[in-house]
Amino acid sequence: MYSIQDLAKLAGISSRTLRYYDQIGLLVPARRTESGTRWYAKSQVDELQRILFFKTLGVSLATIREIMAQPLATQIAALESQRGRIAEKQRRLQDLDLAISSSIKMLRGVGKMSDSEKFSSLKAQRLAENESQFGQEIR
Repeated sequence: MYSIQDLAKLAGISSRTLRYYDQIGLLVPARRTESGTRWYAKSQVDELQRILFFKTLGVSLATIREIMAQPLATQIAALESQRGRIAEKQRRLQDLDLAISSSIKMLRGVGKMSDSEKFSSLKAQRLAENESQFGQEIR
């Protein structure tokens, strides 16, 4: 069992955040003493990890609460979906890094780039952003 202060320290968040999560029903402590001290069990530690994963990835607290209310298999699927998004973003960033590196070489007179190569990664980035933002609406 972890006290609210111990769990906050372990997770790198404030005890105020944990109190807020309790208030909104996102992370309810395993037990509470008569004096009101919150105690968290292993299951809440695991839940907090998932909550913080989603929060770090920009998911709203309302959406996180909906996800956390689902069966564990659904939560795992949501995490897997986020991993896929991370992998795609990593790929786009690697492509952009490669394009910037090639551009620097070209600017230094060491390499060459065709006009279409100059914009290929930027174009791909914009297409991916448009797909992410409007793809479902367009379809």
